[in-house]
Amino acid sequence: MKLATQHAGIERATGGSFSPDGLAQLGTLRLMRNCMIHDGSRANQALVNKIASWTSSTEAAWIQVTKRSLRQLRRGDVVEFGHPELILSLVVTTALAKEANGLLQAALPRQLWADLVIEDLHCTDPRLTGLSLRRKARGLARFHYGPIRLTDDELAAAIARK
Repeated sequence: MKLATQHAGIERATGGSFSPDGLAQLGTLRLMRNCMIHDGSRANQALVNKIASWTSSTEAAWIQVTKRSLRQLRRGDVVEFGHPELILSLVVTTALAKEANGLLQAALPRQLWADLVIEDLHCTDPRLTGLSLRRKARGLARFHYGPIRLTDDELAAAIARK
């Protein structure tokens, strides 16, 4: 799944939605990257159009992190992608990942989450069995799948299914 389409796919699959500002910022960052790679670091019309479509809240969130607006950018202008934009990309992708996790938690059955914990463990250490597998599953579930709050019984059932 491509970055440009994955969020819409998750929204369709879960019935939820992502932050419009986060998606607009991510789309802008993706277009800036494309300009850097494909257009000699010059703004293309797609980037200019994307920025023109920003809401005031999208722009405010952008400025809060980067301390500058892109509204003045015109086709052919040099696209600056520096430290502020790098930090923004981390902020935006982290926020969208958390949103995706929340959407998926609500949409996927608990049994699947328990199965994923066991699958993760088997990928890490396929030799785990018995009590050590249960103990590691409990720890992994708490650390990486904490908000789902899988029970020992759900994890034991997942182990039995494998």
